[in-house]
Amino acid sequence: MSRADFVGFQCDYSDKGTFSLTLDVAPSGRKRKPDGDLATRSITILVPLWLPLRQGDDGEDEVVEGEYFVNCRTKRGSGFEFFISKDDFERRMPRSSDNAYQDVYRQDWAQAELNDGLACVAYDDTGLVLGSVTKGVRGWPRGGLIATLPRLGTADEKEKARMEMQANTWRDIAMTSTSAGASRLWKPASWNGDPLKIRLLPCLNSNWPTSAALKKIADEIREEEKNKAKNATSHRLALLDWLEWDVPGSAFNSAEYVLLSTNLLRMYDTFISVKDLQRLVAAQTESSVDWRRPWPAEDRAKAVHEEMLENLKKTNQTAYYDLMNGGLKERTTAKISSSKTFGKRIDANKIMGSKSANQLGKSWWGVGDEPKVVAEWLHRSAYSLGPLTSADFQSPDNIVFGTFEANSDMTRAEAAIRTLRDVTNAEGVLTTTVVATNAPGSSRLTCIDPRTGVMQPWDIDEWIAKDKYTWIAPKLLYYGSMTLSVSPPISLPWCTQFHPFSRYSPLILEGKLDSRLLSAYLEDHNLSPSGSSSGLSKRSKPGPSSSSYSLTSAASNRKLLVAMPALTTPPLASSRRSYKMPQFVPRPKRDLGAISAHASSVKHSGVFVTHPRTHIAWRSIVQNAPHVTLGDVRLENPRLAKDGNDIGESSDAPPSTGFMLEGNIKLFGIEKYEVALQSWHGPPPPGVDIGSDIPIYQRVQLEDARLCDLIPLLEGTPFADIEFKNVTITYQNYQFVQNMLPGWTITTEIGVGQKSGELYRILHDVLGYSDVNVQLQASVYLGLGHSWAECPRVASFVVTGVLDVASKVNEVKQDPTQPGGVQLCAGVTLSRVGVSIYGVSVPTFGLNSTEHTQYGFKVFGDMHVGVPGSVTPLDLDFEMTEFGRAVDLFATVKGDLWKNAFGMGIDLDMVQLSASFPISSVKELACTVRAHLQAESASALITGSFTIGGGYSLSAYVEDLGCEGIVDLFRHYSGEELSLPSHVDVTIGSASINIGKGAGLYIEVDRLAFDSYEANSAVVELSSKGVRVRAEMENLKLPGDVGINLVDGYMEVSFETQSSGRSTDVALGGKVQLDGFSSIPSITAGVHLYKSSSTPELEWTVYGSFTDLGNTTTLGELFPGLKKSFLQDFALQDLMFVAASSDDPALSHLNPLKYPIKKGVQFSALLAEVDPFNKLLRRTSFPGLILSACWNTGNSFILDVVLPTDTLIHLGRGIVTDPITLSIDTEQLLLRVATGVRIPVPESDTPLDFEAALTIRGESVKLEGEMHGLWKDPFGVSKGVSVGPFLELGLAIDLVEFPETGIPTSFSFAGGLAIGETEGQVAVQISEIPSRELLYGEIKKFGIQDLVAFARDLTQLHIPTVPNFVAFEDVKVYISTGVTLGTISYPAGFSFVASLSVFGARFHASAEISGGVLAVSGDVDELVVGPLHITGQHGVKPTVDLHVGVTAQELRVVGGMEFLGAHVGLALHLEILPDPTFSFSFQLNFTDLLVFIVDAQMLGKIRDLNDISGVNFVLHALFEQHVVEYVEKQVLQTLEALKKSTDEKIHDAEAKVQAEEKQLQDGIDVAQAGLTKAYDSWAQHAEQVHKTSQAFIDNYTSHLHTLENNVEEKRKSFNNNLKSAEGALEHANAARAAKMQSAEAAVTKAKSKWDGDVADAEKKLDQANRYMQEKFGSAEEDIAEAKRKVDSLQSEIDGVNSRIHYCEDSPWYRFDLKAELVWQGTKVLALEGSKATADGVLWLAEKVVEGAAYLEAKAAIPAAKKAVEDVGEAGDLAFKGAQTTLRDVDTLTAAAVKEATHVLETVRKDGDALIRGAEFALQKFVDGNKALLTAAQHAVDGLIHSTEWIAYQAASSTLDLAKHATHALDVAKGALEAAKKVVDGAIEVTEEVVEAAMSTLNITKIELGTTLDVLLGSGGYHFEADVSGIIIGGPFALHLKLDMKNTAQLILDIAHELLKVK
Repeated sequence: MSRADFVGFQCDYSDKGTFSLTLDVAPSGRKRKPDGDLATRSITILVPLWLPLRQGDDGEDEVVEGEYFVNCRTKRGSGFEFFISKDDFERRMPRSSDNAYQDVYRQDWAQAELNDGLACVAYDDTGLVLGSVTKGVRGWPRGGLIATLPRLGTADEKEKARMEMQANTWRDIAMTSTSAGASRLWKPASWNGDPLKIRLLPCLNSNWPTSAALKKIADEIREEEKNKAKNATSHRLALLDWLEWDVPGSAFNSAEYVLLSTNLLRMYDTFISVKDLQRLVAAQTESSVDWRRPWPAEDRAKAVHEEMLENLKKTNQTAYYDLMNGGLKERTTAKISSSKTFGKRIDANKIMGSKSANQLGKSWWGVGDEPKVVAEWLHRSAYSLGPLTSADFQSPDNIVFGTFEANSDMTRAEAAIRTLRDVTNAEGVLTTTVVATNAPGSSRLTCIDPRTGVMQPWDIDEWIAKDKYTWIAPKLLYYGSMTLSVSPPISLPWCTQFHPFSRYSPLILEGKLDSRLLSAYLEDHNLSPSGSSSGLSKRSKPGPSSSSYSLTSAASNRKLLVAMPALTTPPLASSRRSYKMPQFVPRPKRDLGAISAHASSVKHSGVFVTHPRTHIAWRSIVQNAPHVTLGDVRLENPRLAKDGNDIGESSDAPPSTGFMLEGNIKLFGIEKYEVALQSWHGPPPPGVDIGSDIPIYQRVQLEDARLCDLIPLLEGTPFADIEFKNVTITYQNYQFVQNMLPGWTITTEIGVGQKSGELYRILHDVLGYSDVNVQLQASVYLGLGHSWAECPRVASFVVTGVLDVASKVNEVKQDPTQPGGVQLCAGVTLSRVGVSIYGVSVPTFGLNSTEHTQYGFKVFGDMHVGVPGSVTPLDLDFEMTEFGRAVDLFATVKGDLWKNAFGMGIDLDMVQLSASFPISSVKELACTVRAHLQAESASALITGSFTIGGGYSLSAYVEDLGCEGIVDLFRHYSGEELSLPSHVDVTIGSASINIGKGAGLYIEVDRLAFDSYEANSAVVELSSKGVRVRAEMENLKLPGDVGINLVDGYMEVSFETQSSGRSTDVALGGKVQLDGFSSIPSITAGVHLYKSSSTPELEWTVYGSFTDLGNTTTLGELFPGLKKSFLQDFALQDLMFVAASSDDPALSHLNPLKYPIKKGVQFSALLAEVDPFNKLLRRTSFPGLILSACWNTGNSFILDVVLPTDTLIHLGRGIVTDPITLSIDTEQLLLRVATGVRIPVPESDTPLDFEAALTIRGESVKLEGEMHGLWKDPFGVSKGVSVGPFLELGLAIDLVEFPETGIPTSFSFAGGLAIGETEGQVAVQISEIPSRELLYGEIKKFGIQDLVAFARDLTQLHIPTVPNFVAFEDVKVYISTGVTLGTISYPAGFSFVASLSVFGARFHASAEISGGVLAVSGDVDELVVGPLHITGQHGVKPTVDLHVGVTAQELRVVGGMEFLGAHVGLALHLEILPDPTFSFSFQLNFTDLLVFIVDAQMLGKIRDLNDISGVNFVLHALFEQHVVEYVEKQVLQTLEALKKSTDEKIHDAEAKVQAEEKQLQDGIDVAQAGLTKAYDSWAQHAEQVHKTSQAFIDNYTSHLHTLENNVEEKRKSFNNNLKSAEGALEHANAARAAKMQSAEAAVTKAKSKWDGDVADAEKKLDQANRYMQEKFGSAEEDIAEAKRKVDSLQSEIDGVNSRIHYCEDSPWYRFDLKAELVWQGTKVLALEGSKATADGVLWLAEKVVEGAAYLEAKAAIPAAKKAVEDVGEAGDLAFKGAQTTLRDVDTLTAAAVKEATHVLETVRKDGDALIRGAEFALQKFVDGNKALLTAAQHAVDGLIHSTEWIAYQAASSTLDLAKHATHALDVAKGALEAAKKVVDGAIEVTEEVVEAAMSTLNITKIELGTTLDVLLGSGGYHFEADVSGIIIGGPFALHLKLDMKNTAQLILDIAHELLKVK
């Protein structure tokens, strides 16, 4: 569908018919930021949306769905109206966050250069596109829509200013967008026959517009419609096709026509002939006889009403239910405010029931299913007008059922009201009254009978008045007024009526006329805005407008429609907002001649030009003329006024100062009021600019007059006889006197007496004025267009007066507890009290129309109400009116803002109080409260009741509050920002906000939902720290298959402030129920909700506490089935219920101990020490056990015990488990440990892996384990070796002994063994050290060659084959890593023990294959190799060692042989490769101290190692150098003896021998003596030792056994230490985990407690602040404001008094100042009354803050703050302490773990050293006590280990040494014998020869040789000795024998042989 098809627009009244719009507007005062820009704030308004209409095939209008438009109105004239799309509208809305709108403005400016329009498509109200004027389509308005470019400033400054003005224009448009328009007015879709003819006439009592003006506008519309009809795009029936209109002249007889309708402001009436009336009715009703729709049947209405009530109850709309159930509210009042902020429109069907009004209407009236709207829900006060005083716009009190046409009729009046409000910033009041009875009088329901044109009664069914349904209103009366914002204000009252069951609809022409006439009226009276932009928007917070208005000069034949409704003094002005005084700029138009027909004066600039009329007036004085005519008034006896002038009358020229002409007239043509008229002729007062109109100022004064004489409309009313006293009537056509508007003004004193009826009763009985006539200073503004010669003709009027409050304050003794002023009742004081009396001329419709006066009054002024939360009263503007013989009170808060309302911490806008009470003294004032909570998206209308000084109850409803609303509401409440949930979408429904005494601020929402959880009701709690939304729920089932229900539960969303650093979160909680669990203990739980990556839904974890059990209990108490078992007393601490939707959920502060959590239900607790488990671990304690009891089915649980760290169990014999899992078997009543036993083995990456299970029942532990498969290549010995194929492990432990011994009471570990092809059985020895394990097997026989072959295979080395000379039998095989068991060591690798046969000897030996070598060792009793017999000595057997390897194969025997009665040690060595060869060596003595080494080598070869009896050895020895030197020395001494050949020399030699003998004997004697002494000492000691020797031996044997056992114990101790160190490390880790868990939990608990304590303290602080707010509010600020107010009022009084003095002292010709005195005096009275009230307010407030209650409340706040600080500091300290403890625990436990690790490493590193240390200690003991033991064992032989024995041994050694000297003596004796032989001649030798030999002898070598059999006796025990050397210059070589029995002989033989050398 093209846009050209539109024929109009219809507002969307559904709940989708508005959209939210946020604007940046300047607040009140328009303060500027430092950069010069206007400071702005954001407000949110709701803009009504319209739907376009098209013409259907049947000619009816149809709604075009899906495309929305906005109704835009400018302030040009009455407000130009057009429609643009919602998108185009939004693009033009100014926003600080986005400057895109500025580009749109620039596009508009460019377009405006072409046609004054916008750069978008726009429509008029008939659906025609604007802007194409060439096609006859309506054009854009010129000006008012596009901001003009300022003239001053730089280009940037001008652009910026223009941009701001344009933004203001669109703000105004947004604020004035409306939901009602002319398009609803009636126009037919088609028409047959002649057009209808109507006549338009100005109203009877109205001077504006004139017939000519009305005709001009009517003709303009006619021409415009002709142009539209020519337009090809028009799809609607042309207006001229069905309607003709005219403005007839004076000859028209209106009595022959039917008065069809009248304009709301009585500008014109519409007449129609009876014939055309019948045609109109037929056209509007589809041929019905009249406009009436029938009343619904009583029973059907009752059914509908009950359905409505049920619907409200079902939807939980309690407030609306109460209103509807309470019945019809006869009267409602709405404040028509330019500052109104629209509330969100709610679909009326949601309130009034599931059926729409149209459905009801069609059903009741039998319309059928035609797609036509016949009925709607009508709003008594339109949505677009403003807030109701006591109800929500969309409440039952404001909604009635009515026809579609009746709603259209109402929009005509609403449009006029709205235009006045939006275009002129006017405010007002609208009162609607329902007429539901047939009572006679002017309010009786009537209607026009189309047949006659006469009004006829329209009877109302009696049940309607009886049942009083809120939604049935047969007749609606509208009373109201609009106050225009000029100074002084102008009031426009009106009165009209509507018939909701009528089908009458105003004609569309009337809507057009209304708009054009109102526009013309405002233009003529210069009341349109003076600029194209108004600065402030109209629906923002209240504040002064920047718009200014102008009034034209007074044209004598023009009148302003009505009189002013309020005081023109500041008391009146202050009852409204304070506006800048407007500057009245006269329009450049000629005077229309009401006073003078003379030529106009020339406009001057600062110079007064005397007007000819001035000369006429002056000449009449000078010439004493009998009369003079000025305009249309004739003054008799003209004269100079006696007003103190000092001018003479002799001059022909008027005085330059001007003069006051005075003459007599009959006031308004009334004979009895002959008065003196004063007329000023002269220059205007300073500051008044004069235009082309003649300046006129005239006045009359009279002492008294009847009000109805001056205003005939009051005749017949109670106000007819009100007396005017001291009356002044003034006319001025410029505003010379600033307190009066141009036009006619009456100022007077009024006495209100008993004849004034209810007005007097209110003043006398209610306000307490006791005067017979209550006096008021009053004024009446009659407007323009009157004459002194005729009585004023007005269609409406207002008389406004001021009461003397100050005098009443002084007159009446005031209650010292009440502020000064008029006391309405306790807690309510009135000041600046005024009275308004009004009348409106109201016509009767039909033929022979007549006029009657609808009159009334109101008392108004300032009201001061004591309210909770403030020490000063709340200041309001009030109005009192009478209705139904009762007083209706209506009051609005000054400035529209009530801060900290009721002390609740929220501010309320547009606060209105209303009350109704009898006309008598008021004891208590019970008010209905209406206000607006402006919190952006959370904005709401608040209504309720407030009894002054008593209780109060208010409520509001916010639809779809949402999270945004929560944020906005909290921002309003605290000024802070909230964080929104980031991990979950939260839905918050509509909110009910309640404020009540005692209940405080209570907010409830009808829906709270997040994730899959939802509640139908939740409470919103506001605090200084955030917002909590909590829903109580009877039953809440958690999703998933776990089966968790929460009863008496809650859902909660905690919104945190952004400044808190905490995040907003959601939570659930309640009491836990489990599906299928019958006896669960009472559990109170909270639910942690969190987001995971695995699912879009929230995961949940329930954390609960056991209400009855507490957090400490036992297993038996928690699980009764465990009672009477060893498990029942196991203690549980920190017991917690846990249920989770998934494994390992996110951490939560609800789980401070970080219990491990799995999906499902579980009970978690800290399990205290489990003694059997501790014993099994061989520990005194094992902390940190956690019980995790997982729900299985029914009432059964699986009880697992979670260990703090991986825990191993050392089960003895080197068995160590894998990390274990511990559980409690509730059926068999035992502890169950599941684990693996993994036995690491060297040379294998894969340990032996057993599956094992331990059970613990009481003190008994059993383990069963098994391993399937083969253990191949055990210990890496050989791939040919395997253990298996099945191994079993079993052990039993007695927990009584195990902690001490670490040894199981039984053990088994066995299986099969395979070595190559050989099989056998094997047992595995498990070592305490896992790397030292032993495998034991048995094999019957191995040969050496078999063994070498196995070694070759085992080592994968090529070991040569050896002779088969060794045999092994009864072989016991060991495969080991290197083990010592007891005293037996098992080398690493393959080893065995066996019985071994070699060289005919049989002995036990051990063997091993290690490092590629077969090593066999053993000891043998005796071994014979040829002549060599190898034996042992001192019980030590010879040892045999056989080594067979790749490169070396040998046999080694270490032992000894017998030689010359001594045992000589030797080592026999057999080299097997390449041929078997024996060799050995041994040591012999040449002297006792000199030895030599003898080497033995085998002679020949061995054919068979099994027969070595024929083996012999050759021996060889070579003296070492020191032995040779000894021999040489002894030879020299022998030669020395030979050279003395005489007797004397012989004698000397003998003497020498004797000396040698003596020396030897002396040495021997000395040594013998020492030996004897030593022996005696030893003998003495030996005797003592003999006594104790056996005890010593016994003790030694015992201690030796102990040390030997200690070696074994050390070995065991090492294993124990290793296990202990490993256990200590495990314990340290477990303790660390437990302590860290506890410390971390303490931190979490400290943080939670800190947060909780701070929250509690902050809550108390909140309570203290809230109490302070609720009781006293901001008392000190209020008092300061009260002081400022008192000072301001006093300053104002001083200023007015100063002004009065100034006016009194002014020259006589300043008539304006003299006239001002009346107003200033009234102003002083009002100010003094206000000052008295303000003084009383201040005094009372100061008394309050001096009172104990205030001081106590005030003191409570710092105390609470201090408590918060203290709790915060204490919590901080506790938290930091917990953190410090955590760090300390971390440090200490880490150190403990480190130390335990170090100890373990040390034990592992030094384990062997410990064992070696024990062995060393044993050896040391043996060595250290060897002598003592020998002494003890061989006491007789010498007590060899005693000190005495050592001394004896030393003496014996000394004796031995002495005796050793015999070798030298033997040599000396031999030399003596040789010498004797020389003397005897037996030896021939000369002394020279001897001398020569001695001097040249040098023995160089002595070499020995023999065979073994010779040496051992067969050859005489001697060696062949070869001695060689040098003597007498030549070498020598001697071949001698060394007899081992007499080695000295070799020396003598050498000497003798040397003497033979020549």
